[in-house]
Formats: sequence, structure tokens, C-alpha cells
Amino acid sequence: MHNTTSYHQGPINIATFFSTFIQNFKGADHKMTFSAGRYEDKKVSDALSLIFIGALIMIPFSFLPSNPVAWVVKEKECGARHLQHISGLNYLIYWFCNFVFDYCAYFITMILCIIIFAIFNRQEFIAPDRFGALFVLLLVYGVCSTLMAYAASFLFKEHSNAQNTVMGFSFAAGFLLIMIVYILQQDEDTMDTADLLRKIFRIVPSYCIGEGLFALLLLDGKIKVGSAAGPWDMDQLGWPCVYMSAEIPLFAAIVLLVDNPFIKRFWERRKYDRKLSPIIDSDEDSDVEEERLSVYEADKLDDDSDVVRVIDLQKKYNTGKVAVKGITFSIFPGEVFGFLGTNGAGKTTTISIMCQSFLPTGGSASICGYDIVQDSKEALACVGYCPQFDATLDLLSVEEHIELYSRIRGVCKADRPAVIDGLLSLAGLTKYRKTLASKLSGGNRRKLSVALTLVGGPQVIFLDEPSAGMDPVARRGLWTSIQRAAVNCSVVLTTHHLEEVEALADMVAIMVGGSLKCIGDKVHLKNKFGQGYEVSARVVDPDRIRRVQKYFENEYPGCAIKEVADRRIVYEIPNDFGFADIFEGIQTKKKSLGITDYSVAQTSIEQIFISVSGGLV
Repeated sequence: MHNTTSYHQGPINIATFFSTFIQNFKGADHKMTFSAGRYEDKKVSDALSLIFIGALIMIPFSFLPSNPVAWVVKEKECGARHLQHISGLNYLIYWFCNFVFDYCAYFITMILCIIIFAIFNRQEFIAPDRFGALFVLLLVYGVCSTLMAYAASFLFKEHSNAQNTVMGFSFAAGFLLIMIVYILQQDEDTMDTADLLRKIFRIVPSYCIGEGLFALLLLDGKIKVGSAAGPWDMDQLGWPCVYMSAEIPLFAAIVLLVDNPFIKRFWERRKYDRKLSPIIDSDEDSDVEEERLSVYEADKLDDDSDVVRVIDLQKKYNTGKVAVKGITFSIFPGEVFGFLGTNGAGKTTTISIMCQSFLPTGGSASICGYDIVQDSKEALACVGYCPQFDATLDLLSVEEHIELYSRIRGVCKADRPAVIDGLLSLAGLTKYRKTLASKLSGGNRRKLSVALTLVGGPQVIFLDEPSAGMDPVARRGLWTSIQRAAVNCSVVLTTHHLEEVEALADMVAIMVGGSLKCIGDKVHLKNKFGQGYEVSARVVDPDRIRRVQKYFENEYPGCAIKEVADRRIVYEIPNDFGFADIFEGIQTKKKSLGITDYSVAQTSIEQIFISVSGGLV
């Protein structure tokens, strides 16, 4: 019976029920003794305090490995790393310098954390018997976490993703995983699982630092787990330090093996076949065929008069796409070579191969007589490269950029001031010498990229759309700089501004679908592919237009009107007539026709490009 007026009757009935239930299994004479204890509020408070302190401490140590990985991926993302490689920077020196800087930054942060512990009198960390263990733990973690960040950098292409991922992973490993293991340790049934997870999680440096810091917190005598002899005990800071010490050479080996250029070349060479048969178009242009045979002959005779020689160069990607289909050409000293093509034609792929971003699938290429596959280091020493996108570092000034690449190129200290001043003047950046790259306009960043190309006086410079993002005035200033630079080196130029090729190039090659469609000097191409001449004339009054039309129709059969506007008329005259004859004829009839001024021009490179590429601009 249950009496609602007796408040204790409910619990008594429940106790009687369970006692009877247990007696059926254990027997009526079995005794079970329980004692009611007071809920320990202070223990709960201390546990919550432990969790809060642990989370707070792990925040700075979560940020630390995310900074090195962000900068390394940023340099790879913007192309600065490849530009440094082209300039001659050894990969061992690159990683060593990064490590020294990053570890110094970490060490400063570590000292600040210790100072904060001292300010708040956290004896768990700075007590005389624990400080040494804490110091060693933090020192080892700095080395291990930095190298782990470098190893992780190969997994990312964007620095923001790298930073956020490593930061979140470090915090989760250093705090959340610690909490999971700590909770599992409180129950005897899950103790073995907790020990197994500890051994697995210790592979991650952030878990080791978290485990070590929590071990120091648990040694304060208020909350105890087991009976630790001291901070150096293996179950406290011993195993975390041992694991991280063992991982240091492991992460270092991963970084140096993955980034080793010789190993990367070895794997790439497995797909390279120098004698792979070229893919030759059945309708190959006669000039392209003549260029190919000429290069074959020069290669056969060991004629080294050219500075760039490309023979049957091919590139096939893993997707099956053939980006370059056996192109052949050569470039001579002091020559500006305009390399044109539609988007996806293969021109950037060709330049990337020449600058050793990756190896070709077949064929060969040499720079200054050095094969880019067999003598890659020597070939790169002759190359300057301006990538399609700026490979500048935001926190370096214009002057510091040139200083950095001068050091990498091996320019002696006494010559560096003159080199810096000369390149700043050549690029028109003298007044911006102290300006950070991040503060420069898009046009000035392109100028800086071109200036870096010229550091060290390379014999061949590759300019991949150097004037992208520039206004017309700045673009013409850049043209002047390129013309001055071409006095001492050969220039390979790709651009979408075809007037740039018109103004600068000596030789022009047009690629479509991975193949060369035409090659030759500008005048030859205009004569071969052009529609003739374009004559623009202005008359004194609109009434004279009809008289001018009759003159052109009578003197130049086959001509066609392109434009008539007010007092201006534009005609297209076929190639049957000579350039000088057209000039002489118009000059003779100028007064009688009422022409105030006129111009005669061959078909532009732009028109030829549209014609050759089939309008796929």
C-alpha cells in the first residue's frame, strides 16, 4: 500500500522491491552494504576548473603550428617558392631558414606563456620540481609541431584552408581527445581502451603537449589519477616527450623526401620518353615544317648558335589530355619571341616545362645548350621567369624583394646596391622602393615581377602575360623596359594584348590546340596570312568622299571599303599591290582628291591571329 501522506513511503517501497528482487538471485542471507556520502561540490568545481584551464592553455599552442603551414603553403600558392627554386635556392636551405625563423617565433611565444604562468602563480607548472619538465616538454613540442606543419603543407593548395585545418586539428587533438581519454580512464571497464587510445593519439604532437600539460595539472594534489612519482614519470611527461622526440626525425624525413627535387624528378622521368614520336599535323604549315627541319639539322650538327631549342616537345596529362603535341622551334640571342595562342592552346604549359614546373612527356628542350631534363640545374641558371600571376610576398617591400633574389642568385654584396637601383629604375619603381608588395597597385606588382625576372642577368627570360592588369600608360612603360632588357638577353613573351607583340616581337609563333600553326617574323606572317593593306584617308569635306572612292576602285581592283564616317574613309587593298606603290599613288593624287592626311598599314598581328586560330580568341 502506498500512503500519499507519508513522504518517505515511496523510497521505502522501491528499496523493498529491489531487495526482494535481489534476494531471489543472491539468496535471503546475502548482505549488500552501502553508505550514503555527501556530494563533493568542490571536486566538481575543481574538475570544471581543470577543463577550463586546459582549454585556455591549448589555445596558443593550437595557433603555433598553423602559422608555419600557412606561410609555406602561401609561398607555394602564389608561385614564390617555384620562383626561388628557379633562382637557385637549394631546398635544404629553404627548409632550414623556415625552421629557424618559425622556431624563434615559437620560442618567444613559449617564454611568454611561462611568464604568464609565473604572473598567475600557477605552481602546477612553475614549481621547482616541475619547471624543468615543462621547459623540456615545450622545447620538444616546438620542434615536433613545426616539422609536422611542414609535412602537412603538402596536403594543401590554399593557405587559408591549411591554416584553419591545422589550427582546428591541433586544438581538437590537444584538448578534446585528452578529455575523451580522461573520461574513459575514470571507469575500470574502459581503462584498457583509454590506454590504447593514448598510444595511438600520441602520434599527434598536439595530443602530446596536451597530455603533458594535463599531467602537470593533475599533480597538484587536488585531483589525482593513479599515483605518479613525479613529472618525469613515463606515465606523466615521459611518454609524451619520448613520442615527440621520435617523431622529429620522422616528420623531417617526410618533408625532405617529399620535397626532394631529385626524387620528384625520378618519378617524373618514368613517364618521360625523349624519343617519343611527335604528333605532326597532316596540314602542317610550310613555315612550321621548315622551322622543324632547320632545328633538326642544327641539332644534328651540334650548332649551338641558338639559346633555346625545342624539339618535338610533348605533354600529356594523367587525365589523358594532350596539351602540347610535338612542337619544334628555336630562339636566338637578343630575340623577342612572341608566343601567342588561344586559351588552352598549350603556350603556358610549354613555358612551364621550360621553367621546370614539370617535365615533358616526350621530346626535348634545351636552354643555353643545357637539356632541361638531364642538366636541369644548369638550365635553370640561365632562366628568368615572370609567372602569369604575381609571385610576390605581401610583407616584403619592393627593395627587399630585389635584395632577396639578388642573394639567392649569388650577386656579390658590393654589387647589390647598384643592381637594386638599376632594376628599380628600369621598372619605374624607384619611388616605391620602401612600399610593401601588398600596398602596390596591380600594375606595379607586375612591374616588380618583371624586375625580379632580370635579377642576376639571365640569358633567357620568360614573361607570361607580364602586362596583365596594367593601364595603357603603364603598359607602354613596361614595353620600354622589355626592349631595354632584350639588349642583353632573349625574351619569350606570351600576352593577350596583341599590340604588345606588334610593338616588341621579332619572331611570332601561334599555337592552336597544342600545335604550332604558324611561325616567322612579323612582316613575313603579314604578307603570308594578311588580307593586304589597310589605308585610312581623311578628306577636307564629305563631298570629296565619292571622288576618293572612284580613285581606289580604279587604281586598286579588288579593294573593299571597311569604314566610312564623315570625312574619313578606310579601304582594304589586296596584297597584289606593293607597299611603296600605294604610298606613291596616294601621295601623287593627294591634293587633287582633297586628302588632308592618310596612313597605310599592313594587316595587324591581331587580324592574323584571328585568321589562324579560326576566330577562337
